[in-house]
Amino acid sequence: KALRVVREEEKDRPAATLKRKDNELKLFGEWQTTEMVIPPVVDGEIPVNEYGSVEVWDSDARFLPRGTALVHDKLARDVAKKLNVRCAPALTGFETKNGRRVPVMSGVVVLEGDKRMLEEACAAVHAEKLRAATDKRERAAVGRWEKLARGLLIR
Repeated sequence: KALRVVREEEKDRPAATLKRKDNELKLFGEWQTTEMVIPPVVDGEIPVNEYGSVEVWDSDARFLPRGTALVHDKLARDVAKKLNVRCAPALTGFETKNGRRVPVMSGVVVLEGDKRMLEEACAAVHAEKLRAATDKRERAAVGRWEKLARGLLIR
């Protein structure tokens, strides 16, 4: 139980008029807290929480288990699965969507030795996607030119 609950509006208004509890800040004494212990990597297994992710608040490397690295890429998880690289999604915070707090998963946590390989593979996948999109646009442009030329020949 919190030692004291402080509301932001306490200074400005009487407590009887307060209806919202969104701006509460719970204060705890030192005897009520413990230092956060981050579990280490054991036998190449990345330690995860009960939801299967690693909590890396604000992408801060201090929250990573020793011997791991954070890879910021939308495709990193899919590429890691294709390469059979052990990874865990990185929980970097929470955001509000439709009035509910939902976790923000940003990147993956991998072993330090796999980070460079995974980043290079992600860059290659991005380059391939860019090349495919460019080819698609070029084919569409050629198709439109062909349609225009046929239209001019028919007249």
